[in-house]
Amino acid sequence: MKRIAICASGNILNWDNCIRSWNKITDLNNVDCFCHIYKHSEQEKLISTLNPKKFIISTEHQPSNSNVLHGILASNQLKNTYELEFGFVYDIVINIKYNV
Repeated sequence: MKRIAICASGNILNWDNCIRSWNKITDLNNVDCFCHIYKHSEQEKLISTLNPKKFIISTEHQPSNSNVLHGILASNQLKNTYELEFGFVYDIVINIKYNV
């Protein structure tokens, strides 16, 4: 079975509208989530729903392209660290925003 990593980042706009889509993703047995989150009132809901292997919460957020890139790189770095810690490489890596 292929191992799949979901590297999520971006703004949490309305987590309650996204939960059903994310539950379909996280119900798969071979999917691990890694999350970069900007501090938000719904971050605890997100963490409890996704149950990420690793996550980081950033406190500063200024809307810009560099912050988008920062979030993508941060979630991928969490995945890379996890791979090194456990001695394997994911077969498939998906970068995704929270509002799917």
